Amino acid sequence: MARPVIKFDQKNCAECGIGMPPVTFKRPYAKLCPDCKSDLRAGNHELRQIFQELKTTTTETEDWGSQNITTKDDAMLRHHRF
Repeated sequence: MARPVIKFDQKNCAECGIGMPPVTFKRPYAKLCPDCKSDLRAGNHELRQIFQELKTTTTETEDWGSQNITTKDDAMLRHHRF
């Protein structure tokens, strides 16, 4: 099966706009250059570390037992329209 005809070749990076190296087939949409890819990966790694640190820290549980909390929501007694 033949490749579809692409009218416009994307020769620039999607983020920074610098020229990309030549390739055999035309790019159907703008790709990221190696520098932008490494920046995105580095950011994901930092976020992953933050979430792992938050998971390992113990959080204090709140005790709501001393408060008298009542709800006025009678879900079983509600009249549905349909």
